[in-house]
Amino acid sequence: MNIKELIITVLVVASGVANAYLWQGLIFEGTSGGLWSLLVPAAALFVFAMFFSLLAMFSQGGPVGFIAVAASFIGSFFFVKASPTVLVGLLLALGISFWAFRTVQTEVSGGAMFRLSKILRAGMPLFFTAVAILVSVFYFASLTQTPSSVVVPRAVFDLSLPYTEETLQALLPGFKSTLSGDELIFSIVESQLKKEGVDISKVSRGELSTLLKAQRSLLEQALGAPIPAKANAADIIYELLNTRTEALLGEYKSYMPYISAVGFFLTVKVLSAPLYFVSLALVWAVLQILLALGLVRWET
Repeated sequence: MNIKELIITVLVVASGVANAYLWQGLIFEGTSGGLWSLLVPAAALFVFAMFFSLLAMFSQGGPVGFIAVAASFIGSFFFVKASPTVLVGLLLALGISFWAFRTVQTEVSGGAMFRLSKILRAGMPLFFTAVAILVSVFYFASLTQTPSSVVVPRAVFDLSLPYTEETLQALLPGFKSTLSGDELIFSIVESQLKKEGVDISKVSRGELSTLLKAQRSLLEQALGAPIPAKANAADIIYELLNTRTEALLGEYKSYMPYISAVGFFLTVKVLSAPLYFVSLALVWAVLQILLALGLVRWET
């Protein structure tokens, strides 16, 4: 092993573990930053994919590359609590990552011409599948490590809230996640009166108080618990979502983590499809820089 391969090997392990740490934090801790909150984990994934590709293309054979891949994926699973399902996910992700690594190596050694798109097209979709499994295992772990009354992890709810707020406004007119409980109820009543052509400022104080109490009662009945006056509207919707989902699942609630993890995996796979093209462009750019600096060279 030369010094360049050693450096890339270390970078594969470091970027793989960093990628897992950032995605685990996003899933477990949650954020209300919407799309922006995905930028750092997505960037970490691109860096991991880049170093993985470089190591697969320029490693000189032997077990070192596979050891680096194994270390990057096995190290990733130290961020979640061990369980039989997590172990199965680890083995599956590890096996597919080895397959991806070996596929790229085979394309490089067997091709008469070095065609980057052909080489990466053979192995990188498998790499992203392995990463999708890793992230889905994190999601599964987040479901199993939350209290039994929680069906939907708060992190997932916070991440999806900016994209569902418009839909929530159709169900709860005037809904804004930043409103307090009292403000939310007032906004709903105001929107309902406006639909009826009634200006809320023209409604008597006594009648308005009755309408607010009735609306609060409806929400509390749906939630199954009192609504604190200063509660955040997002907290109210989150509790309502869990209550309704739990009631809907009934005795099948125990299967929810498995069903959700599979659905999450399929979603990640669909969303990761464009990442292949971004990764291809990124690896090409890095190769051009390395060639210009004389750090790597083509061998014919």
